[in-house]
Amino acid sequence: GVLGTVYRLGRFEHEFLLNAGVSVPTGSIDEKDFGPNRTQGELGLEYDDQLGSGTVDLLPGITYLGQSANWAWGSEMIPTVRLGQNGNHYRLGNRYRLSTWTARKWTDWLSMTGQIDGQLWENINGADPKLNPAAAPTKDPNRQGGKRIDLLLGLNLYAPSGILKGQRLAIEAGAPVYQSLDGPALQMDWLVRVGWQWIF
Repeated sequence: GVLGTVYRLGRFEHEFLLNAGVSVPTGSIDEKDFGPNRTQGELGLEYDDQLGSGTVDLLPGITYLGQSANWAWGSEMIPTVRLGQNGNHYRLGNRYRLSTWTARKWTDWLSMTGQIDGQLWENINGADPKLNPAAAPTKDPNRQGGKRIDLLLGLNLYAPSGILKGQRLAIEAGAPVYQSLDGPALQMDWLVRVGWQWIF
């Protein structure tokens, strides 16, 4: 689960937001499944297949927002800072995300967006003793890091009045323009994000 707050500096054409959040460990880090040889029984899944980090994670950040009559733009940096080690004797690597975007308002109910989103994630500190890195490189804690830059285009639909007043539907799609992984892992080919917001 994630808890957070935002502090706004100024309410003009240019403003900054200070973000502070914390992620508490609610996802499992002990997921298991049968491997290729089912006679071995259930085996612990690899780091990327677990549902959580198992640690308390800090989510600080800063956001810049600018706007004019029909344009809006901004940039945001939000790292994920892991604290301590989890019950399986490892800590996922810190993550750093920097995104920059612009939006064009066409009507009261339609706008389009463009975004460049960069992410960097570090290797794992420590190791799960149940995972043998000699058996598969995907179990090696020193080969879990990587970096990626995504280019995305989006569409926002907003209801300024009527029975749906205050509701917004956002659809964003894109693909990586740069990707580098420290070890063998599934690369991202494309991504789609869909969000719904109700302001009242």
